[in-house]
Amino acid sequence: MRKIYCCLGLIITLPAFGENLALTTLEYVEDVLDDYQDKFPAVNTDTLVTIDSNESNGIKEMPIVDTVGTDPDDDEHVPTTGAVVTGLNGRQTATVNLSNQNVVTYSGTAGTITATPIYNSTTNTFANGLVTASTLNSAVSDAANSKVTCYQYATPGDTTSDCLLWQINTTPTAPLTTTVNLPANVAGTAYCRKSHNNESNGQGGCPAATYNALNNGEWATVFSYGTVRGISMCTNISGSVYASIPTNQSGIQTAYDNWVSSGRPTATSSFADGYCYCKVTDPVFSAARWVFLYSRAVSVCADYCASSCASNAQSNAVFRGALFSGTSAQ
Repeated sequence: MRKIYCCLGLIITLPAFGENLALTTLEYVEDVLDDYQDKFPAVNTDTLVTIDSNESNGIKEMPIVDTVGTDPDDDEHVPTTGAVVTGLNGRQTATVNLSNQNVVTYSGTAGTITATPIYNSTTNTFANGLVTASTLNSAVSDAANSKVTCYQYATPGDTTSDCLLWQINTTPTAPLTTTVNLPANVAGTAYCRKSHNNESNGQGGCPAATYNALNNGEWATVFSYGTVRGISMCTNISGSVYASIPTNQSGIQTAYDNWVSSGRPTATSSFADGYCYCKVTDPVFSAARWVFLYSRAVSVCADYCASSCASNAQSNAVFRGALFSGTSAQ
């Protein structure tokens, strides 16, 4: 009798990895997780971990900072809420410190504003100023009245009597006389200065006559439309926001006047502290104010305050906006 042997095989099909039906050992799971754990590096509490497919491990570390930087394209840091609030407050200060003789306008540079002065024949007589309807109406009326004047009155010498003969003036007074035009969006071409301590003087690109006319603590910046001259002072009146206009204008002015009346002494002890302020003195206009620049050690302020005033007036539209007529560009 022939025997037939039959071999039965056991076929077991396991689900593919990633499906939720597969069973495995605890050790296998822990080994797999250990491999993934390395993708999340240990970082300090001042770092935010984000997903970034451009990174080799898919992870990006971004430092958390408590100040807002000046680079608008900075995407490598994450500011705290306090940093954002402080940054916004700083920009708000630059706006609220505008002179009440100005209107906020577009500066011509993306992301910045400036201020255009309101024309007033006794204060802000700027060629680029805005004019109110009442001021314009009065000016036109005065100009028209000055165009024709009485040559002979009915009663000689009595200007209240009727006019018998009128005279036409060919050169009447201009209806809106302007004396100053300082556009904040125009950069300077050169500057010169004389420091408080007489150690950082420089003619730069200024004409010799302009430089020689400067006293210690004074500066000048050359523009295409003319030269702007100013003064500087190191005080203990604190400031923190660049190009801001402090409320204690009289305190800074008094400190400067006292220093000048003392003969412009160069010793570091002549200055209460290193808060540097700048002010335009030529051309003369009523809205000129002291503007905060920076805070340094007293010796550094005495050496570089005047120079920094001139260079910032040349190259920074924000600072020029604050410096010219007490306006601010931000």
